[in-house]
Amino acid sequence: MTAPFIREVVLENFMSYEYARIKLASGLNLVCGPNGSGKSSILLGISVALGQTYTERAKRLSDLIRWGSDIARITLIFDNSGEGRVRPFPSIRSSTLSLSRILRRDGTYSFYILGEEKSKSEVVELLSGVGLDPDNPFIIMHQGTIEEFVAMHPEEKLKLLEKAVGFEDYRRNILEARGKLSKVLSEEKLLRERMADAESTLEYWRREYEKLIQYRKLREREGELKLEFSWAKILDLEDKLVKLSNRVERYSRRISKLEKISSDARSKIVDVEGDFENVVFEEDRLFERIISSEKLLSTLLEDLRILDVYKGKLPVELEIEVKGKIANLRRVESDLKDMYRIYSGLRVRERDVFKRYAELRVEEALASSEIARLLEERKHIESRISELKSKIESMLSEVGGPSSKPSTVRGLAEIEDDLRSVEARIRALGSVSEDVASMYEKYRGIYDELKSKLEILSENKNLLLHELDERVKVWREALEKLLENVNEEFQAMLGEFGYIGYARLSNPYDIDRSGVEIYMGVPGMDPIPLNNLTQSGGERSLAVSTFLIALQQHVKSPFRALDEYDVHMDPANREAVFKHIVERLSGKQGIQYIVITPNPLPVAAEAANVIVVQKVGGRSKVGKIEAYVEA
Repeated sequence: MTAPFIREVVLENFMSYEYARIKLASGLNLVCGPNGSGKSSILLGISVALGQTYTERAKRLSDLIRWGSDIARITLIFDNSGEGRVRPFPSIRSSTLSLSRILRRDGTYSFYILGEEKSKSEVVELLSGVGLDPDNPFIIMHQGTIEEFVAMHPEEKLKLLEKAVGFEDYRRNILEARGKLSKVLSEEKLLRERMADAESTLEYWRREYEKLIQYRKLREREGELKLEFSWAKILDLEDKLVKLSNRVERYSRRISKLEKISSDARSKIVDVEGDFENVVFEEDRLFERIISSEKLLSTLLEDLRILDVYKGKLPVELEIEVKGKIANLRRVESDLKDMYRIYSGLRVRERDVFKRYAELRVEEALASSEIARLLEERKHIESRISELKSKIESMLSEVGGPSSKPSTVRGLAEIEDDLRSVEARIRALGSVSEDVASMYEKYRGIYDELKSKLEILSENKNLLLHELDERVKVWREALEKLLENVNEEFQAMLGEFGYIGYARLSNPYDIDRSGVEIYMGVPGMDPIPLNNLTQSGGERSLAVSTFLIALQQHVKSPFRALDEYDVHMDPANREAVFKHIVERLSGKQGIQYIVITPNPLPVAAEAANVIVVQKVGGRSKVGKIEAYVEA
């Protein structure tokens, strides 16, 4: 037989006990005795020693001190040998462990482990290692607490059940995952708020940046148009230059022609002047001859007249001489006539030569004048050409040389229209700062960083949601499996008493609202939830007792207790329930169970360690059923 978990309970000045040492066995320990003998005080003392604060018996722990005393002590002696297994309290090297709690009238209390004072949290931490919680009704059901248990909210029952069967880690894991999820959700909310602010700011700077981009494009277009405009002017100037150069070339060719004409005219003038001199010379010479001939003709005619007048009167010799001269008269007249004709021809020729001379002089003068005019105009044009070339070179330098020429260059008017349109659009944009780009990049970086963090956070959230779902699923399936196993035995026991019922997990998908509900009813009708109004006290005691019995094999704590489960039961049900307790709890390895009842049963002496409590002279005394021993 295995050693009991709690070997002894020592009560000193506790309630009706002056001093009592109660030895407990493994398996079932039955505490019986008349009402008011102090049975429940034993379990209450154990609970107080384990750290229970609130009790039904007293508002203050100091009220539990025996009347007439100022201090009470409850000591529990645990077996910590392990007997080949892991020690119940691995941190304690001793094979036994003593846990004491001292209560004082001034309301102070203290705990001691192996004689060394400890804090309550240290005691609770030590006991939680074996799943022992004195405030959990699934582990210790005190007198009168069945009604409280029935009235508990299903959610509270579930939490107590989880602690009793060691499932609190499932809930803890869920809450831990939910806490992480809540933290992530809070971070996500904060991050989304920051992102909303950043997005709003980014949107402002994005619009400003788009305006800057538009401004840059317009400025770039303006530059292109100005370049095209400059090239249009350059090409216009080059076209003018070509035209002027062509004019210079035409003028040069015209001047060359005119110079040739002038030169030819001058050459011809020289020839004409020679002809004129020759004509004048011949004319003068002929004129002299004409004069001589006329003189001669005049003389001859005078002689002829004289001869006619003085005919026959003149000397013969003179008359012969005169007649000889007169004989030449016809010849002289003919010669003179010829000379006049020739002279007239010379005069005509003189006029013709003079006219030709005049024409040539005019031609030469006109050519010289036109040459002078053309030279002046050519000089002016060449000056304009020089200016244009200088201007074109300057403009080419400004636009970056010939390589900057656009592929197409439109007319100046069309370019000016586009340029005015672009400049108007630039003015419409208003003030635009180049700092916008850096601000936009800055806030875009902030937004992208927040977005990246949010993506990571969302991924973590999804992982946590999945993890939470998985943990809830594990928790739910573990509880449903537990209740399925418990229900097999619970329903079987209820059936023996003529009832039907089951325990179920309510709201299994919501850990905050989920709970354990115990249903009970009679065959032929649907079971209804156990409550303090529908079922009778005996039915409630029966349902709770049988449920606790069915649960025992799943409870983690090696120590459990049930106080006066049968207070409202009829004798038949009381005996039947007790038989189930004996059958399921007697001799169980690793289980120590205390059942308190005012009604001892004959089967108890053989199946359990029976402890009898009586009150003598106002003091509770403890003994065994085989041989009463005053403690």
